[in-house]
Amino acid sequence: MADYRHFMQTRSPSILPILRSQALANLLAYVFVNEPMMSISQIANAIGVAPSTVKREVDELEQAGILTTVRAGRNRLVRADDASPFYPELRALILKAFGPVAIAADVFAKVPRVEAVYIFGSWARRYHGERGPLPRDLDILVVGEVDPDAVSRASGKIERVLGQETNATIVEPLEWEDASTPFLRTVRRGPLVAVREP
Repeated sequence: MADYRHFMQTRSPSILPILRSQALANLLAYVFVNEPMMSISQIANAIGVAPSTVKREVDELEQAGILTTVRAGRNRLVRADDASPFYPELRALILKAFGPVAIAADVFAKVPRVEAVYIFGSWARRYHGERGPLPRDLDILVVGEVDPDAVSRASGKIERVLGQETNATIVEPLEWEDASTPFLRTVRRGPLVAVREP
């Protein structure tokens, strides 16, 4: 599952700066990427924001018809309102901006002999808060003695879900550990987003 807690909470997210704050981006990402209904306290804990902030954002988004909530005892469970006219486009936008980690984790969990998966390049730089142009593709590094056809199929699935070009590079575990090539040294020095680690 993606870790949203490291983001700065006060400024707009560099990967989708149309949102007014990173806290709002993290909330929307968590709710739209994770299908099960979650309580406000569970969401607050997952994204590293005070429950009062999550409650305030949920109240506004529910009033706008973007989220919906139900009571379950003392808990208020939250999910995206899939009956909203905004839902298809908003979900697609949120998935493209914030969903690659969760989607790649799910897809590569089904590929045998994968030891680690990382996202690198422009998407990783935006994810870590670096300002810059919109990422046009998703660069994924797969570590393991894996079947290239299985990795290609996994990349294709990510590409279909996100509607974004996905490029996967396969490296052997020792090759990644040694970082003996200029390409791997550059990848290791740059921002990495761990999808799956050994």
